[in-house]
Amino acid sequence: MTKSCLTALLLAYGCFVGANERFNDPFSPTPQPSNRQLANPITAENRPLQHTSCNINSLLLIDHFPLAQLKVIGLIHYANHSVVLWSTPDNVIIDSRLNDVIAQDQWQITAIEAQRIVLQRCQPPSLQRSIPL
Repeated sequence: MTKSCLTALLLAYGCFVGANERFNDPFSPTPQPSNRQLANPITAENRPLQHTSCNINSLLLIDHFPLAQLKVIGLIHYANHSVVLWSTPDNVIIDSRLNDVIAQDQWQITAIEAQRIVLQRCQPPSLQRSIPL
């Protein structure tokens, strides 16, 4: 696809999503709740984690792929939090935050640093893994 086709596709997608999503105004003097805080936990893609050392309130993301098949494609640092962008084998981009649980083998994001992401495995045996950026 050409660059202009991709731009048009992104703009069209933004129009459809923008009608249903609530976006934060970066110039607003009062903080607004994020989309994650507004989402109903039942409609979000989360399942209770059973028999794990992870927080029961953590979001379970990308649970149909093992961690080895996921690729970190970006990191966004905001004033009060950071977001990790993951790419799945079928080229879907998923965003995650601190304490989210990702992958089929359930790894919790315990730290998002400038040069690495630290993960803690929820299932026994409890392992720690660092992904350099």
